[in-house]
Amino acid sequence: MKAIKTLFLIPLLISFSFGVYARSEDTIGHALPDSSKGQYILVKISHEWPYEVAFCRDFVSEIDKYLPRMQVKFDYLCTEDTYSFQSLCQILSSSFYKDEGNPAAIVLVGMDIWMAYRETNPKAWNNIPVILANAQDSLPVNSEDYFSHGLSLEGVAMQSLEESAEHSSFRFFSVIPKMDYYACIRMIKKMYPDVTSVCYYCENCVEDAYNCRELRKAAERTFGFLEVTAFQRRFLSDRKVVDSICSVSQRGNCVVVMREGYDFLEGIPRERLGKPVFVMSDCRYADNAVIGGIYPVRKINASLTAYKTYNIISNPDYNRKISRQPRLEYGINQSLLEKYGLSKDITLNENEKTVFYNVPDCFFKRHFIFILIFGFLLLSALIFIAAFMIADANRLNSKKLIAEFRRLYDRSMMVYNNLPLAVAQYSPKGDLISETPVAKNLFMSYEDAKSLNRNCFLNKVINRYSIDNGFSRSGFENTVTAGVQNMKYFRIIFYPIVSGGKTIKYLLLVLDTTRLEQQRMRLEGISRGFEFAMKQIKAGVIEYSSNGEVVFSTNSWYSLLNISKSTALEDSFSNLEEDDRNEVMKFLDNADPDVSMFGREVKVWNGANERHSLFLRFNRADSNDYGYILKGMVQNIDEDVTRADAIRKSMEKARESDLMKSKFVANMSHEIKTPLNAIVGFSDLLVSTDDPKEREMYVHFISENNRSLLALIDSIIDVPSSDSKSISVEKDTFDLNDMIEDIVLTTTMKVDPSKIKVYFEKGYSSMPLYQDRNKLKQVVSNFAGNAAKYTKKGMINIGYTLDDGGWITIFVSDTGIGISEENQKTLFDRFVRVDDDSSVEGYGLGLSIVKQISDAIGGQVGVTSKMGAGSKFWIRIKREVRK
Repeated sequence: MKAIKTLFLIPLLISFSFGVYARSEDTIGHALPDSSKGQYILVKISHEWPYEVAFCRDFVSEIDKYLPRMQVKFDYLCTEDTYSFQSLCQILSSSFYKDEGNPAAIVLVGMDIWMAYRETNPKAWNNIPVILANAQDSLPVNSEDYFSHGLSLEGVAMQSLEESAEHSSFRFFSVIPKMDYYACIRMIKKMYPDVTSVCYYCENCVEDAYNCRELRKAAERTFGFLEVTAFQRRFLSDRKVVDSICSVSQRGNCVVVMREGYDFLEGIPRERLGKPVFVMSDCRYADNAVIGGIYPVRKINASLTAYKTYNIISNPDYNRKISRQPRLEYGINQSLLEKYGLSKDITLNENEKTVFYNVPDCFFKRHFIFILIFGFLLLSALIFIAAFMIADANRLNSKKLIAEFRRLYDRSMMVYNNLPLAVAQYSPKGDLISETPVAKNLFMSYEDAKSLNRNCFLNKVINRYSIDNGFSRSGFENTVTAGVQNMKYFRIIFYPIVSGGKTIKYLLLVLDTTRLEQQRMRLEGISRGFEFAMKQIKAGVIEYSSNGEVVFSTNSWYSLLNISKSTALEDSFSNLEEDDRNEVMKFLDNADPDVSMFGREVKVWNGANERHSLFLRFNRADSNDYGYILKGMVQNIDEDVTRADAIRKSMEKARESDLMKSKFVANMSHEIKTPLNAIVGFSDLLVSTDDPKEREMYVHFISENNRSLLALIDSIIDVPSSDSKSISVEKDTFDLNDMIEDIVLTTTMKVDPSKIKVYFEKGYSSMPLYQDRNKLKQVVSNFAGNAAKYTKKGMINIGYTLDDGGWITIFVSDTGIGISEENQKTLFDRFVRVDDDSSVEGYGLGLSIVKQISDAIGGQVGVTSKMGAGSKFWIRIKREVRK
């Protein structure tokens, strides 16, 4: 059979080769000159390797679709025996100056030819667009640096293809095929789990060096123990390369990887190879040794290159520099899967497309002619025997057969008439031939079905699904509804019965599916309700079978985990934080049947820098249909976490407030002592003096401090309300200078005159003011009292200023210890004290009362301070004068 197929294929191959030659006029070696400028495309290739040859053939076929009259010339610059980068540059440079017309575009195949083209830099061709095909994402910056490292990328400066194009003086365009090195390594590990070493057989080119480096990175990142080594073919003969490959592949822990398959691999016997060879190019040669691989589709790469070339030639303003081929393909040699005993499901769920080639013929296809001859002989023998038996049968039995046939016909009609289904037969023109009683009752019960008693094609249900208005109609199957109040559902099956290529009748079956449809709608309603309930509580559920297939799921499961429905089980938790993901995968990978429950609060990243809190739980249960069922549930607990944080903060704030209140109650006496000490002191002075003026002055001070003490006690009583509106304001006209002089005198009595001086910076000789004198005095007295407590030496200044807007600022400055900027923010809060000096009485009640009084009288309070340099407290109020 193989010889016969080869004989048929030889003329086809010859004609195809002649057509390609006539079409493209390509030559091996330097291209022939063209008399017309810009009327051909020049394709330059550094090597005559299998992939490059196949790519050029596909390119010619694809460019012919867009530019049918455009010629394509090929220039294979080097052979494998004479190749070196320097010789490539020399040959390429000499080809620039041949006396021939300039091409419309130049297509460079491979990274080596682009590096050589970039190095030679033909000035005369700078305006000709250059399209780079089959290149990688990055390449060496300097070719000499690369070749000095012995064809290795270790320590070689790399740059992206975009950067390389920017630094060149050409009109540069490229098509970059996508490579998935990780998938290649994973495929090898799935086929041979015990492999610990990969030997990459490479040529003397940049592409192989790049592929080897990327394979090594993928292996180190995924399987740290998997070693990738490079074996450069250089000038070895095909026989020596085959011997080396066979020797390596027979090792139990090593596989061979190549960029493409070569013809010399075709003759390797099966017994010499321990494992087949993996490739990374879409080149299906040497089917007896190459298992296949994961690679970009060559025809798509050639099609993209041809399409880009067409756009550049037809549109001079075309500016899409870089194009990438997104599609990958798993090319698997199915015959080797069977020969090496590998699983046929090795590529399932790996990529979007798997192509099997060299598929062995089935038994029927291999022995079709013999089966056909044997069947024909067997059928002929059966026909001969049947004819002989019929001819030899007794004529009397014919009546018995006829009677038996009639009896069978009567029984079949009885069964037909008692069928619980509505069945009807129609002629080719649609006229009714027969019907069961159930069908007759059905046709009479519903208005839409009455026309079925006459002609089926007059019925709107049948006619709507018929192909045309003639009598050549095809069958259909559909569910329809009938009835108004009591809705009924019917499954209508209508199809022609064909004999000899002609329709002899039509058969109509009507099934009452009302209960099934009602159950289906009820289940859909339950499912929608369950989905709605899950959405309301921000939860999602899913069920997996033991092999990882989804048995049941809700949409909210995928939305909460920020994944798509096509995501596999092992990749469903990729958006979780690393610790959470490791714990989940640890449970899923655990085969211990006793560990059947899992629950954990996890963090998931959803969107741009958005993190949500979820509670994830799993339960593993036995199942008769699936081995076991893995039930999962996930719920958004952002609100619970936020509520718990708020409760924790509230409790901390309550504990802090309770502590400050306790300190306040234990130490609030110091606020009362200020006016009380003044009352006691002046009372003693009142008894000891006989001077009427001094007595009058002492009585005045005692009266003032009595009012201050009363106001302070009222403020302490009003502290729980924390409402400035509850403070009563009693305004009257008084002189601000008199009030401050009283405060200065009181403050002077509190300090050591030898260390601290108290000054009054009087702004005006008289400052009448219409305001609540007691409230204002309580504020300034508090400022002065704090200054006296926290000033060890220096001075205390009390004064006021009046601006043009009629606002009075009363201030108390000191040279005390000062207050930090952080503590100034909470200085006027209740129960807050910014120092920890236990020798100084008071815990912040005064300033909180000052803030309430200031708000009540329409003023503003503040402080400016610096640690170690003193403080300045002030209150700013609007000056009012009673008319």
